[in-house]
Amino acid sequence: MKPRGALAELVDRFHIHGRQLNKLDRLARKKPAYIFALLIAIASEGISLLRRWPEDAVFHRVLMSKRGVPEAVSADLFRAIRHGLAHRYDTNLIDVDGTQVVVVIAWRKPSSHLTVTEGDWLGDGKRRLGVLLDVQSMWAALDDYARKVFKATQHDPQLVKDSEARAHQLVRKYKVCVSAESIRAWRRFLATRTVDPRGPKGK
Repeated sequence: MKPRGALAELVDRFHIHGRQLNKLDRLARKKPAYIFALLIAIASEGISLLRRWPEDAVFHRVLMSKRGVPEAVSADLFRAIRHGLAHRYDTNLIDVDGTQVVVVIAWRKPSSHLTVTEGDWLGDGKRRLGVLLDVQSMWAALDDYARKVFKATQHDPQLVKDSEARAHQLVRKYKVCVSAESIRAWRRFLATRTVDPRGPKGK
């Protein structure tokens, strides 16, 4: 079934890439837990934004609230994962009135999902509380939701129209505008690197 619009394309990509990441534990000793967690955070954010909801809305409603996590806690977990992994490829610490809490990304540990355990999570000899998040548990929940969203786009033209309009707004909002100082460099780069898509003449 062909995706219809930006929202359908997003959830379809998430489904495909999530399935591929889920298979990697058969090929590698080191598991891609961080990249999987970042995919989940970014995809949930993208769906939220295309629905004109707060950026952490889907993360909370789909992944956290159904497991009894308060919205305030969910918002901080989202920030620790999304911004920590995106900016320094590690989860950010959460400071709870002076107590440092570590967000621990786990691989195939569903029984530990959203449990709190003390440990030397940072490897510095200090024991801290850690909130364990199992990526497969999060992926399964978000993928199930994503499949429902995909189906909804197939028979709801207004949903497609609204998400397309929002997608265009986001494209304009996050567009990278070249500074006046960079225009010359960009023109030279484009001129010297442009190739004929048909390949070299005579080939």
